[in-house]
Amino acid sequence: ECLPGNWIFDNDGFEKFMGSLSGNFDIAVTGHVVLTLSADGSTHTNYDQWTHNISTGEGRAVVVRHGIDKGKFTFAENDAMSMTETSIGSVTTMTITAAGQKISQTVKPDPSVFSQGAFACNGDQLDITVDGYTAVMHREH
Repeated sequence: ECLPGNWIFDNDGFEKFMGSLSGNFDIAVTGHVVLTLSADGSTHTNYDQWTHNISTGEGRAVVVRHGIDKGKFTFAENDAMSMTETSIGSVTTMTITAAGQKISQTVKPDPSVFSQGAFACNGDQLDITVDGYTAVMHREH
């Protein structure tokens, strides 16, 4: 009952997590990710210019994901939810600038890390835990 709706990814929390991995880089995250979970079990994840601007003392990388991925979700006997992507329509581009050189390329899209997570819904907050990290999403009103 809690899951259907639009869920907005918490960029600030993601920045803090990424920043805690290493003191060797700074990251700024902009754009939006909205995960829609429908009552019929269908999903779509809308990446709207979701941008990771990562800088180090040696250079800068800008990663942008944009587009819509579709999927479905199901429940296990223990009320755990699993999500499977059925089509990946988003595109990821990466631009790296270092030592005066600039390299840009489109990266083959991978399934969202959301599809690998354990989901826990509590009111207006959806937690998705992957490999020990919990991403937070907030219900869109």
